[in-house]
Amino acid sequence: MKILAAASMFLLLGVCGFAQSRSVWIEDYTANEVVAAVGAGKTTLIYCGSALHADGPAITVGKHIYVGRQVAQRVAEELGDALVLPVNPYAPAGSQMAATYAVAGGTVSLSDEVYALVTKDVVNSAILAVRKSEGLVGTGFKHVMIMSDHTQGQETLQRVAKDLDQEWKSKGVRVHYIDVALIGKKLMSDYLSKRDVPARRHTPIDDDSELMRVDRARVREDKIPTEDRIASPELGKTFIDFKVNSAVEEIRKAIAEK
Repeated sequence: MKILAAASMFLLLGVCGFAQSRSVWIEDYTANEVVAAVGAGKTTLIYCGSALHADGPAITVGKHIYVGRQVAQRVAEELGDALVLPVNPYAPAGSQMAATYAVAGGTVSLSDEVYALVTKDVVNSAILAVRKSEGLVGTGFKHVMIMSDHTQGQETLQRVAKDLDQEWKSKGVRVHYIDVALIGKKLMSDYLSKRDVPARRHTPIDDDSELMRVDRARVREDKIPTEDRIASPELGKTFIDFKVNSAVEEIRKAIAEK
């Protein structure tokens, strides 16, 4: 009876602590609150990659970090049962490091091998930390979503998700790759094409608009070329909505299938 009472008290305290925070970000919880939140049903874990790289004179180098954070948060809020790891700011960024790129200041680029290892270690340790904790109700995270707002490195993330799924599925955890960057780029491109915007202008307008929506102060609007001045926070909302909606749909489908 004493053991049962102690366990009940631990769970009660944990859930009360969890109830005090409505954040989806795992960094905002204490260790006990994380365990209580997972036990109370937050059994989906989201890993979101981003990038730190040059993106022209109008866009600050952390664009993918801020947009990726917005996308991951909204996806988790839509799902209702998810916690999100801090966004990984580093990824392969070879295109921006190439000699043909005029100004690459601020760019940080990982090799595909390091990117894969970092992603694996982050996901593995996050799963294990919960499963090994005292007082856990249930078996821990059941689904892990691996995605990124940065287009480079997507094949690496797909491979990592497949490898991790093979390692964990016998233990009751499924790991899924979720396409955010590539499908978002396609939907944005289709949207602008229907409005007769030249294809070569798509990416600048996409980048300018998304960052305007998330944090306008990080856009140097006086540096935006005249032909890209159609960029706006309203367009940014549309482009971010594309990513969030497609990701949520893909996640729900993946969970239903597995």
